[in-house]
Amino acid sequence: MIKRFVLMVSLLVFWFILYGEWSLKLLIYGLLISLSILFLTEKVVFKQTHLFTDIKIVLRFIWFFGVVVHGIIKASFLHLLKIIKNKSYYDVLVYKLSQKDDLINTLIANAITLTPGTVTISLEEDLITVACMIEEKKDLESIRKEISQYEMPFTRSLNA
Repeated sequence: MIKRFVLMVSLLVFWFILYGEWSLKLLIYGLLISLSILFLTEKVVFKQTHLFTDIKIVLRFIWFFGVVVHGIIKASFLHLLKIIKNKSYYDVLVYKLSQKDDLINTLIANAITLTPGTVTISLEEDLITVACMIEEKKDLESIRKEISQYEMPFTRSLNA
């Protein structure tokens, strides 16, 4: 119960920081949104307690974050050049993820969408469909490699 209260208060404080002002109306909206987020994420945050207490899992998420930031920076420059050259078109890539965990697959799908030049169209269990901005067909293979990089923190051993 205390964890839920702390999360709700944290969300409410974050709401006010983002909004930049304070009023009774914003407090009511913030409470409603905080309660909604609390309700919608309860299964992930409170039922899977091992996610945030096991140090190996925390290290995997830090590793994943680093891989995603690297992918975003690299893709930003590559796609900037494609846009300047005006030599790009879109194609669709279907990729089978190795993970069976819905949370991890959703994180990977969101990371793909955050990466410039790619948008996740759908995620059905372990099959992901991605719209990709490419210069030529062989670029699809580099996008496949990038997606496999996003999976790596969750498939490789931390001891290796």
